[in-house]
Amino acid sequence: HPHGRAGLQGRRERTGAVFQNDPYPQRQDHTGRFKVKIVQIIVCGFACHNLARKCEQHVNTVPEGRKRAERHQRIHIRRTVKRPFGAADKELLIVTTGSQGEPLSALTRMAMGEFKQIKIGANDVIIFSSSPIPGNEKSVYNVINALFQKGADVIYDELAEVHASGHACQEEIKTIHALVKPKFFMPIHGEYRHLKMHKQLAMMLGMQERNILLPAIGMQVEMSQNSIKKCGVVIAGQRLIDGYGIGDMESNVLKERKQLSEDGICVVGLTVNNVSGDLVGEPFIITRGVVYQDEAEAFVQDTKNMLIASLKEQDLRGCEPAVLRNTVKRAVSNFIFKRTKRKPMVLAIVILD
Repeated sequence: HPHGRAGLQGRRERTGAVFQNDPYPQRQDHTGRFKVKIVQIIVCGFACHNLARKCEQHVNTVPEGRKRAERHQRIHIRRTVKRPFGAADKELLIVTTGSQGEPLSALTRMAMGEFKQIKIGANDVIIFSSSPIPGNEKSVYNVINALFQKGADVIYDELAEVHASGHACQEEIKTIHALVKPKFFMPIHGEYRHLKMHKQLAMMLGMQERNILLPAIGMQVEMSQNSIKKCGVVIAGQRLIDGYGIGDMESNVLKERKQLSEDGICVVGLTVNNVSGDLVGEPFIITRGVVYQDEAEAFVQDTKNMLIASLKEQDLRGCEPAVLRNTVKRAVSNFIFKRTKRKPMVLAIVILD
């Protein structure tokens, strides 16, 4: 920071602010779990900067008789290399990613039988050296269930202490504050509860509340040698990447697609004589995703009858097309909702003859 110790931005430590001490130490001995006769051992963890250190820890606990990689040696399983070192399944310890149930990750593909080089079978041991990130629970447990269905023995954080958090706990955070001695402080990682608890921790250590700022998405912050303050707001958040276009997640495009997927669509076409105001022929109606196939014919005919009766009560001579379209959409939408309790998208096509 250009102002030395004027500001401290707390990042990875925020999500550990709820723990006074690390629940699990970094080093634990689980070699006792490998007494059973197993085929493959697969360890998965986060694909992050400390994966190399984790790999070294896992390799150092390889049971006797299994092949292991020397330090800094990379093993690539490619289409042309079916087994590193020419090893059999029972000689392998595989370190992989996919601990969060990512659809294209190696472990998920193994669980779904889509990874050609490695097959999961009975007596294989899968170790999740991780815990689910909030929101990923369903994906993670889907992978775990798929692994169990293949006959594997899956060990994860709820069954054993196989994951040490990479986030600093309260005592470690206190050490950081004591070393840096910041004048201003802004935690920037984790949910709001983590930020709030870290703010309380900083105040316990003697920081003034006016020198602490809790940020929000889109907030602009100005920091100087003598102050830290909010100075504005910018548009921020999720952005929709749709083909070549970039839009807002709250755009009408998404709302319309959501409506189509949930309630379907009804297209109404009709021709009106602009002079007499009479309908020319019957209205044309087609529905998709509104009613079931065996109900569709009767439903469409009832909708036609309703629309014809409704339009006969109105004077359509010289009526503007936009006004007539809105009249048709409103009548059809109300009729469908009364019959089905659904609100499909209704498109009205009006031709003036």
